[in-house]
Amino acid sequence: MIRTILSVSILVVACSICALVTYRIAYRAGFAHAKVVQQGTLVGTIDALEKIRAGQLDEGTDRIESLCFSAANGLYEDPGCRDNFITKTFAAPLIHYRDTYRTNRTEWTPAEVRLEGLLASWRGP
Repeated sequence: MIRTILSVSILVVACSICALVTYRIAYRAGFAHAKVVQQGTLVGTIDALEKIRAGQLDEGTDRIESLCFSAANGLYEDPGCRDNFITKTFAAPLIHYRDTYRTNRTEWTPAEVRLEGLLASWRGP
């Protein structure tokens, strides 16, 4: 009986240690991924800001749109984010922006084509 209790206790401790180690590894991996995304955002936004300040409004706007549409693709393609506050709140403004300023489909990037498909279910009748 004591041997069984001791074995179960050791098993519980071992499982707890494994769970903690796995959690820490996954947390660090997720944090590292977020840092990579932040680096890309930094590069893209500084480039856009420099273009806007230099008077190249179209190029700066294109860069910011690219970052926005890329981020939107990441959110709207994830079924887990479908009911997220941000995706619900900004679907209509994003659709309105695209309907107002991105009407020429021949200028769309592949990311915009994919985003248009993802936003189709958010459009009103």
